[in-house]
Amino acid sequence: MGSLGQTAVILGLCSLLTVAWGLVLGRPILHAPNISLVGYIEEFYCIVPNAPKKVAILYVLQQENQPKAFGEYTAYDGNQVNFPLKVKRDYDGNFFCMASVQNSSAVPATISDVHYFRVIEPVEGVELVSDPPSAEVFVGRGLTLTCIVRKGTHISYQWSHNGTPTAISASRQYLKQATLEDAGNYSCLARNQLNDTQVYSVSSHTFVRVKVPVSKPEISLTVRKDNDVYLIGVICSSDTGTPPVNFTFTVQNKTGRRLIFQRRDTLSASLTVPVALNRDEGQVQCQATNGDGPVDSEKLTLKVVPVGGAVTLTSESVRRYFDVVGLKLHCAVERGTFPRFDWFLNNSSLGEKEDFDIIGKDGQTLLLTTITARSSGFYHCEATDSFGINGIKSEKLFIDEKALEHVSAAAFAVVLSCFLFLVCLVTGCCVYGVIYRRRLPSVKPRPTFLSTEKDSLESEDEEPVEKEYMDDVELVNAAKIAYTEEGEVESVDEWPEIERALQISCMDESIERSDPPEH
Repeated sequence: MGSLGQTAVILGLCSLLTVAWGLVLGRPILHAPNISLVGYIEEFYCIVPNAPKKVAILYVLQQENQPKAFGEYTAYDGNQVNFPLKVKRDYDGNFFCMASVQNSSAVPATISDVHYFRVIEPVEGVELVSDPPSAEVFVGRGLTLTCIVRKGTHISYQWSHNGTPTAISASRQYLKQATLEDAGNYSCLARNQLNDTQVYSVSSHTFVRVKVPVSKPEISLTVRKDNDVYLIGVICSSDTGTPPVNFTFTVQNKTGRRLIFQRRDTLSASLTVPVALNRDEGQVQCQATNGDGPVDSEKLTLKVVPVGGAVTLTSESVRRYFDVVGLKLHCAVERGTFPRFDWFLNNSSLGEKEDFDIIGKDGQTLLLTTITARSSGFYHCEATDSFGINGIKSEKLFIDEKALEHVSAAAFAVVLSCFLFLVCLVTGCCVYGVIYRRRLPSVKPRPTFLSTEKDSLESEDEEPVEKEYMDDVELVNAAKIAYTEEGEVESVDEWPEIERALQISCMDESIERSDPPEH
């Protein structure tokens, strides 16, 4: 009995293996939703079509790049299995189902096609962050705006600048080389959606300020008298720059160095320093910055010297295209650090009359563009201190309409130079032509025979005739050279006659040689 039982078991196992080896599983099919929200309960179904009856099939649901399975279920008689899942954010990705015969490794497992499952987490908590954090950038520099979302998946972004949508669809917007037009309000709209009706969005905005770096400041000094004290006003100003601007005044003298800081919403600042006449009080310099690198002004000396000495008046013509179009009068004083100049015509102050243009903040130059009978007369200037009432007058200079009527020396020089150049050019051409004519070659080209009887004259004696012809040409050339040595030059006009004579002579000799001898 024991041997029979063992034999039966062995036969049964062999029959089972035979059946298993002949079994082939088809590919399972995974049914799952395409999209879902975080927190929803979703059903994943897996089935092997035409599965063999009475065979236990093990189904396993897995996600790509995840070692842990979402569940294992066994089904019989070709039934499908159900995998219920509570959707999490991490479930976004590719899923597949694997089927195998339970408790049998002899039948290869099969895998379904990959199914992409999109998980939507509604967008929340959007913040627009700037780099640099101040959201301020200088012209030509770079700035980055980042739309940071606290929660959300599959987010699309929409940027706008001053209410106008831009073409940027990423989470960052770059201003590589900012211009003044880039300043303004920027907003970022982050959104995602489950379907056409369930749309989630949130936005944030920030203001970007584009600044112009402050230019190099100009420093100037003015002097005024307050009772018996003289005060120098130091003015520091920049032409360009975005306020506010921080100004720093540095006063350096024998006693030490002093710094004065000022913050202004304008492009200028001032400082008052008490001084004594004719004494060096040191130097002053200012510095300006509005967040970019600081820029320094020139240094000026704090010294006040009253005007004194002689005052001179000079004139200078204003030219345009070699023509005099105006007259400049320049007034200079021998000494004085802060002079002021006033102009007079026939002892009457010109002030701000329309016919006269006073140039410079100190009025040192007077420009006359037109001179009429009204503006003719004696001009003089007067130099005074900007802080005093005493003045020094210059000598008087008479000016009338004739000052603008003469041709400038430059125009006369140009015209004269052009005339002399043309004279030299014509003279040179004439001399070169005479020399070239005297150096013409004396050898003339070989004469040609134009007679229709040329072919009949050719014979075996052609070579001697040609030799005799060349001898005749050499004789003529020798005669010409002899005449030249004696101081007589043959005229070029005589050569045609000589050539014709040579042709006739050669033709006669050829005819004589061609005649048959008489017997």
